[in-house]
Parts: sequence; C-alpha cells; structure tokens
Amino acid sequence: MSPSSTEEFNLKALRDDLERTPVDRRNYDALNALAIGYFELNHRATTQRGGPRYLGDSFRSAKLLAVPWRAYGLISDAALRDAVLDFFEDATSGEKLGSTATASRLLDVVASLERKEQDPARLERIRSLTQRLSETSANSDQKRDPRARRSAPAVQ
Repeated sequence: MSPSSTEEFNLKALRDDLERTPVDRRNYDALNALAIGYFELNHRATTQRGGPRYLGDSFRSAKLLAVPWRAYGLISDAALRDAVLDFFEDATSGEKLGSTATASRLLDVVASLERKEQDPARLERIRSLTQRLSETSANSDQKRDPRARRSAPAVQ
C-alpha cells in the first residue's frame, strides 16, 4: 500500500481467507486487512480529488469493497456477517477519514445486501445503514454543489 505504488492488488488470498470455512481468526484478520486498506485508499483518494491519483485510488478502494460484499453472500456464519456489517457501519459513520465522501458509492453496495439477508435483525441493520448513507450522500452532494440544494417546502 505504498502511496507511490500504482500496482493492482492481488485480492485472491484475502478473499479466500475471508470466505474460509469453518470460520476462524483468519476470516476476521482478512476483513480487518480489507477495512484498513479501504479506509486508507479512500482517504488518499479524497485528498487527491481532481489530482492524478484520485481515479486510481478510488478504483482500488472499490475493488477492496467488493470483497466483503461478495463474501456476505457466500458466508453463512452469523458472527462473520455481523462483522461485515460492522465494517459497513464504520464506513457509514463518517468518523473515518474520507468516509463521508464515499457515502454515495457505499449506498448501492449496502442496499444490495438486503437481497442476501434473511435474518430480521441484520436486515434491519442494513435498512438503517442504507437510510443513513442516503442522508449522508445527500448532505455531501449539497456541500460539493450548492446548486444541488433544494429549498424546503413552505409550511402552511
């Protein structure tokens, strides 16, 4: 993850560890490694917005994001699915550097998890995350483009 490197990551080993059965420490280590890489690349991309590395880092972070999304549909372990949702909640919270700027990218990814989930509690978490991402995305869009602001309807 050298800031000067533009090489593509080979994610197969991390993907295999994350999707590993039975679930053990390696699954969680892989998810943590993906989360660290995702947040780091998002931070770099947002600081380079409009610069030469912006698109490359954005693309690489999207590839990292695809790994836990894919794994969510393949793993059935409840605790690991909860850990994947924890990762998406971290990305949604806005507390990580650059995470607010990526809310619109995360919105469709998180919303699509609904089709992969049967558990009512996790389904509610996904819906709550989708709602927060939608609100964050709208606020972020308005800050970037003042023309995107819509005036509130008049109260009568």
